[in-house]
Amino acid sequence: MIYILIQLIVANLFLLSEKDNNFTKKKNSNVYKILIFEILVLFAGLRNYSVGLDTNNYLKNYTDIDKRLTLSTTHPFEFLYQLLNFVVALCFDDAIGFQLVLIINTAILVFNYLYVTDKISSNKLLSLMLFYSLSGYLSSFNQLRQVVAISFLVMASLFAYKKQPFKYLLFVIIAFLFHKSTIIFLPTYFIFNCNNKKILYILYGFTISLFVIVCCYFDNIVNIVNKVVTIDYFNKYTNYKSYESLNVSTMIKIVGSVILCIAIFLRTFFVSNHKDKISMLQLNYFLCLSCLLYVLGIFKGNLIMRFVPVFYWVLMFLLPQLVNSFKSEKIKHFLTISMFIATIVYTGLITEIKDIYGINPYKLYFVG
Repeated sequence: MIYILIQLIVANLFLLSEKDNNFTKKKNSNVYKILIFEILVLFAGLRNYSVGLDTNNYLKNYTDIDKRLTLSTTHPFEFLYQLLNFVVALCFDDAIGFQLVLIINTAILVFNYLYVTDKISSNKLLSLMLFYSLSGYLSSFNQLRQVVAISFLVMASLFAYKKQPFKYLLFVIIAFLFHKSTIIFLPTYFIFNCNNKKILYILYGFTISLFVIVCCYFDNIVNIVNKVVTIDYFNKYTNYKSYESLNVSTMIKIVGSVILCIAIFLRTFFVSNHKDKISMLQLNYFLCLSCLLYVLGIFKGNLIMRFVPVFYWVLMFLLPQLVNSFKSEKIKHFLTISMFIATIVYTGLITEIKDIYGINPYKLYFVG
């Protein structure tokens, strides 16, 4: 229940910050936002090493670096993540070193997500709840490197919207140096800047057609690619079939995402504002891509599933746009409340019903 409790505390603090904002009490508003940042960072950063399926692997990596004071070869994680571990090991005592690695990584990802949310979200509370439950925060307890890397993609998307290609490229490169899977995000700059709905419709059709071809000839394509490019952890992930461990929360996420993708695509035909229509089509394309990768990964190996989160984070900005596309305030309030409740229910599913990230029971780092 502690994960739901933290989510509700964060939501209430955000509502207080918005209330003060409305009364032009900027200082109080900023205090609440800083509190939200601190709570999220400390809750994840001060967790015990037993919290999170992969946390122990990250600890082994840090211990290896700390012993030899060089980048680890035992755990071949990406350069920037290892460099961060190396700098912390060089500057701080063993007792707090790895905990600082967790805190710094969490601070980076929370700041990136919250900063972009503040800049572009049309419903900041909903974006914050989606970030917490579905789009990164809780999954960072397990998939820390990838979630930090994706937070840099979120920042990159902001510069894509601003048509600043060099800053966009810089953040994609930083993301790649935290987790290699993020490199497939590189061509998306052109999608963010495509303002022609016909081209976007063609892109949808082309991607779905390509998906069908890949499904039919997947093994042949993988064999060809693997001869040209050496894919590390290839055998580890392709031999593991994701459908063997499907659970209720995962099925809800997949089915719900597919339904949402179709519903949002159809909704764009009724959006009169050209800019809003294009933005929804752009973000929904990435959700569509996530759904296709999800389905492919279930039957063709877990390697494909590694790429789903690279695009799935758009949901935290896409759903607020969907809500905002309705003119009726009653519909907007109803959808916001419904989605807010859905995020809390999903948090309960992935922590209390099926602990998919291995984060229960929650313990602080100094608790044995």
